[in-house]
Amino acid sequence: IQPPMKVLSHTSTSFAAALRKLDRRHVPSRELQDYVAGIIAEVQRRGDAALLEFAAKFDGANLTPKTLAVTPREFAAA
Repeated sequence: IQPPMKVLSHTSTSFAAALRKLDRRHVPSRELQDYVAGIIAEVQRRGDAALLEFAAKFDGANLTPKTLAVTPREFAAA
């Protein structure tokens, strides 16, 4: 048996506090933001070569420039 659903009313004095409890957005650490920014910069600088390396490193993907290419039909379908 589940407890009854809690109802929030915007006219309640506790509405703002209850709404803040529902905010569960994750804010990545500065270290993680910097790490990701470095990956993006590397892909911007080195292009597909960096993209292929990161795909292998993070996804275990064994891609090549040929398998990375998207056909016009695939592009249109996306």
